[in-house]
Amino acid sequence: MKGTINASPEVKALRNVGRIKTLRLNIAKRKSRGMDVASREEELSRRLAEVQALKDALAELDD
Repeated sequence: MKGTINASPEVKALRNVGRIKTLRLNIAKRKSRGMDVASREEELSRRLAEVQALKDALAELDD
C-alpha cells in the first residue's frame, strides 16, 4: 500500500487497526524489559480514540 499525506477514512481505519495491534505487542515487550512506554501508550490512546469516533459515526447511521 502506498502512503498518502491525506489518507481517506477507509485507509486511516485500516492503518489504525494494524498499528493498534503492533503497539499492544510492542508495549508488552518494552514493559517486560523495563523500558519506557509512555509515548507508545499515548499513541495507542489516540488511535483507539480515532477508532471509537469512527464506531460512533457508524452507529449514528443506524438511528
